[in-house]
Amino acid sequence: MDTAEISSYDEFPFHEFYYDESSCTATFCLFGASRSGKSTLIEQIWKSFFKKHITVMFLDNPKADAYDWARKRPKKIVICQGLGPMGLMIIDMARFIQATLPGRFKWCFILDDVLDIRTSKVVNELLMSLRNVGISTILSIQDVKMLSVAQRNNCNNILCGFSNTPARRRVIVDEILGRGFISEGEYSALTRDHGWLCRNCVMDGPWFHVRLDLDKREPDEDEPQVAHTIIAEIVKPEVQGKVVVT
Repeated sequence: MDTAEISSYDEFPFHEFYYDESSCTATFCLFGASRSGKSTLIEQIWKSFFKKHITVMFLDNPKADAYDWARKRPKKIVICQGLGPMGLMIIDMARFIQATLPGRFKWCFILDDVLDIRTSKVVNELLMSLRNVGISTILSIQDVKMLSVAQRNNCNNILCGFSNTPARRRVIVDEILGRGFISEGEYSALTRDHGWLCRNCVMDGPWFHVRLDLDKREPDEDEPQVAHTIIAEIVKPEVQGKVVVT
């Protein structure tokens, strides 16, 4: 395929993504290496669709600089260390609340570089069923193989960024974009320097291309600049967890 047939945008076209206005839900899956712009994309997606949702982030490294934007919002975003017992308890709580008070609250769970999700029953539910009860998910990982085919097929929106190895890029080209769509070399060129290929899967939309400008960030005029953060972390294997305020 000629890469010129892929629509390209100077500004990120959030209107192209699927978002259920009636339930205020959607799922987003981001595939890309470190420093490909995943954290910036998560921030922009959250600001565009989920700013008024109850938001919980499950992060491999909660104190990384990439999440400064989230730590500045302790009243809006809870940050958890991985998807451990505390995280599972929060998701169970959200499921219970939605069943008890349907339509009252909207949730957004963000999983960034969380391990062992391919066989996770909770991740299956987030992508396949909980989106139907007002619970949205943003999932960000480095390797496509970390998700099962069923999990990938249930993502409303897929965003593919730069991968460091030709093998990982070939997997994205063959299994996500579709074999013969573009070559691994063309994919590398399109996604280098924070380029992304994106698609609205629900509407069976075409792939479109955008390149992030990491230096162009919207000011947080309506957000309090608070230094502390709330981190839910697991302290011992036999203890469910605790909330630590630092």
